Amino acid sequence: MADWERKRTCQNKQAINEIRKIMQRHAKIYPDLTFHVTSDLNWLRYITQVEYLDATILPQSDVLDLGCGLGHTTALLASFREDIKILGADMSEHITWKDLRKFGGKFCICDATALPFSSESFDVIVSFGVMEHANSDVAFLKEIHRCLRSGGCNIIFQLPNKYSLSEYLSKKMGLWHHGRTYSRHDIKNLVNICGFEINHLSMEHVIPAQVNRISHTLESIFDKNHQIIYKLDKLLCKTPLSLISQDFMIVSRKT
Repeated sequence: MADWERKRTCQNKQAINEIRKIMQRHAKIYPDLTFHVTSDLNWLRYITQVEYLDATILPQSDVLDLGCGLGHTTALLASFREDIKILGADMSEHITWKDLRKFGGKFCICDATALPFSSESFDVIVSFGVMEHANSDVAFLKEIHRCLRSGGCNIIFQLPNKYSLSEYLSKKMGLWHHGRTYSRHDIKNLVNICGFEINHLSMEHVIPAQVNRISHTLESIFDKNHQIIYKLDKLLCKTPLSLISQDFMIVSRKT
């Protein structure tokens, strides 16, 4: 590893740790808003997804993190890539934004289905578990299409799978679950209708991370063994069990 790579790796780890501490600090005050970042397994998944973005996004790109929520993904990507301009956008301001701005990202308030940006403003638009919550998924994708430059990349993480076992069990147990879910067929139709060409479509996360909804004891076990569980989950996603995984990852380009 070259010296500059080693320096960058150390800086990344330092930023990751600091961002996680900010999330954990706010989790004690706003537990209902931060449940998805308190799980060590879920946090590792966020890091892996941001690493994918780091390897995918071209230098000097303009990036929109749409529906950024607390802003941790915006801050993580900004800390990984000082060369890009990244803006996190959400329907309301979050108290965490103030602490996360120092990592290089900016934040704004807007509706994901009526974006206040000029056409062709961004090279990449990324979202983490957002489209299923939009009033209209077609409007959501069409706004992304409008705001992307020609050949621009739309990357969607954590889109809930219609046939997910964890979604089914959550519904049966009376726990929170997504009101709108998707099949592979649904995704292909939506993306094509809205003017995108799919480059990558995969099913991810057979093992649920947010087990605190079931048991705090189970949550503790998962946190202590999250690295092992993460590796096991990656293996399971390569088997037919991927059909009942939690969510999809989609990479598409504006045609």
